[in-house]
Amino acid sequence: MTLIGQQYGIGGISGAVIAAGIFTLLCAPFVCKLVRFFPKAVMGTIVTLIGLSILPVAGGWIGGGDLDAVSFGSYGSLLMALFTLGIVMLIYTFGKGMLKNVAVLVGIIIGTLGYYFMGKLDLSQVASTSWMTFPYPMRFAVPEFHLFPAVLMCMVMVVVMVETMSSMMAMGEIVDRPADQKTLKRGLYACGSATLFGGFFNMFPYAAFAQNVGLVSMTGVRSRFIVGVAGCILITLGLFPKLAAFVVAVPKPVLGGAGIVMFGMVAVSGIRTLGQVDYRNNNNGMVVALTLGLGMLPVMVPQLFQQMPQAAEMFLHSGITIGTVVAIGANLILNGRDRQAKIPGCKECELQEVNENSTAAREVFSTTREYIAMRRKRQNAQKNAAL
Repeated sequence: MTLIGQQYGIGGISGAVIAAGIFTLLCAPFVCKLVRFFPKAVMGTIVTLIGLSILPVAGGWIGGGDLDAVSFGSYGSLLMALFTLGIVMLIYTFGKGMLKNVAVLVGIIIGTLGYYFMGKLDLSQVASTSWMTFPYPMRFAVPEFHLFPAVLMCMVMVVVMVETMSSMMAMGEIVDRPADQKTLKRGLYACGSATLFGGFFNMFPYAAFAQNVGLVSMTGVRSRFIVGVAGCILITLGLFPKLAAFVVAVPKPVLGGAGIVMFGMVAVSGIRTLGQVDYRNNNNGMVVALTLGLGMLPVMVPQLFQQMPQAAEMFLHSGITIGTVVAIGANLILNGRDRQAKIPGCKECELQEVNENSTAAREVFSTTREYIAMRRKRQNAQKNAAL
């Protein structure tokens, strides 16, 4: 994004974003078909990787947000993050009903109030922000279309699509409603449409926010109505910048204290899925090991791929992207087309599968037979009543 802006300005960025949105809409029907390559070993590993990959974000917030600042990691920041974390855990443990569901929100509010009473809450941006504004298209620049920025942004959107699909499938695992091709296609359409229209407003590409997966996992709130309400709140904040400035004023250590729980819950969801995987065949274990090992490299050592060409570095800087590609590839190589690894020579497993199918068939047959018998009995009763 910075490279495009330096050479082509905001107009070049906007044109590239529009092209990337169209590219995403065209690719969505094909990319969503990758869902068949996500058995539990792959899905659980990717969800775990998402949770582990975003934990450093919470760590940065706990230290104060700016890693280069002299005050980063000060005692005050660490204590306030710990205080917020304690409030969240206290409410989550002893709260009931709605109070338990909003433990994160209450923790953030109390942590922010703590900063305010200590006189450390920075509200200067709130004072300098206007009360109301109305966004309109091409406010900062008219979109300009150039080949190199468009191709570069489309490459970025490939990474975004992979991460978006991973987040949607992670959400499906948490809410016990696995994401199918139709769901993934709709999600990618939403991502592409938002990116396309956002380009006309000089905005950047849109993607699923993996951190929200942890929030859903922790609160247990799964209603899409809540998502719609959240969208209305965001629109309101966009129209009234002073309200948005209050949200921005929330101290980073407070967000970090709450975020460490939410992001950790994403990893827990993945570990829960991995617990359902059969490891008697080492192939599944190797898939998990390769995915976590290679996927965590950019997270643990961010400078590892800095010598790579810029186009390659764009893909390699994302541990989620690396992990997804490695998981799919390793599963195809080690397990073939089977969604789960077979246990060589395991007659018990084959018999178990046959027994499960036989049991299901017997249940269907038994239910059908009972229905026919009941129907005949009812017909005979009607005939006797008529006589």
